[in-house]
Amino acid sequence: MRAERRSVYLPRILALALGVVLGAILLAVFVALRDERARTSSELVDRRLETTLTTALRSVGPRGLALDGDGGPGGAERRLSEAEVAAFVPGLRAGLQSSGVFVYDAETFYRAAPQRVERYVWPEHPRGAWTSATNSDGAREDHELGAIGARRLVVVAGDSQTEGMCDNVDTFCSDVERRLEREHGLKVELYDTGLSGYTFQNYAGVLRRYADRGPEVFVTVVYGGNDFVEAVRLERVLRREARPAAGADYDARLVRARELSTVAFSQGLNQLLYFQERPSDVELAFDAARDSFEEIAARCREQGVVWILVYLPTPLELDREPWSGIVRGARERLGIDAADLARISELVERSLGVARALGATVLDLRPALAAARERCFWSELHLDLDGHALVGAELAPAVLAALGPRTER
Repeated sequence: MRAERRSVYLPRILALALGVVLGAILLAVFVALRDERARTSSELVDRRLETTLTTALRSVGPRGLALDGDGGPGGAERRLSEAEVAAFVPGLRAGLQSSGVFVYDAETFYRAAPQRVERYVWPEHPRGAWTSATNSDGAREDHELGAIGARRLVVVAGDSQTEGMCDNVDTFCSDVERRLEREHGLKVELYDTGLSGYTFQNYAGVLRRYADRGPEVFVTVVYGGNDFVEAVRLERVLRREARPAAGADYDARLVRARELSTVAFSQGLNQLLYFQERPSDVELAFDAARDSFEEIAARCREQGVVWILVYLPTPLELDREPWSGIVRGARERLGIDAADLARISELVERSLGVARALGATVLDLRPALAAARERCFWSELHLDLDGHALVGAELAPAVLAALGPRTER
């Protein structure tokens, strides 16, 4: 009888033990995931940037702007398939799809994953942390497009500086909305599509994507720290061209640049080194900017949209400490000289000149940022809260003038 009872209870005991073990495993996984989300700001941001940005720093190995392969077969088609985008946007690769960083987009090539919320512990922030949140469209908004009542629409395109290393409510897009309503009684929506790694070709894609939503104004925020070098990489992908070979010491200088300042590498130093190594690619960068600007201008004219181009300089362009110390280090350790700095400045001026000639209202933020009493940038070189407020104060009058009285289109 006892043997029979043991035979009856033994499977139940084993099942209970297995359940306890599985429960312990699940609890351990939960704790690990919780701890992962509670990392410090530097760890979280480094992981995010390392796997999502399309700058050279995010390439495999220190190869600067090395492509994954030869860029595909030849051709001038300005569209990319999901497979082609996944080849150069790390967040779309199979091994990272579950992270939900990016999703494919036929117009902009990729966009932020929808309904993504991530909190960053940030010691420099007054509240010690901030939260990145996207809506169902992947935009840096807490609401859906058009869901907050009758508002005049301004679509804003830019890179991670526009996306914002801050809460959605603290971005310069939100700042402009508040200023225009508080000071002029205007209900305006500045729809923030900014995203890490975006450049000129992506900006044109943003306008294609949202043109049928009836924007009255389209704002393009060009960032001087890396937009040009990123445009070269994307342009070669669009043209299905292979990258040229680098010099023998190029990799070593990239390593030294990262040692000098990891954050400054992606926010300006890499661009300086790249065009020093391949000065002929300056024209490719200019072509990418010009072609994108021409497309934007033509679409704006066709649909009666006012185009504002904002130029946001890298902190390395400002003759202010501590940023000027990084430039001095680049001169001493990387061989960056006045000609290299002038090469980028000339590229910026030529590009802004094209935008003006095409009818854009150009807002150059260099004077305002150079004269600011606040730092305006976090130590990792993205706009801080003061910086977003400054951009908002400068941009609001331009948006107000562009909107004018409402007219039927």
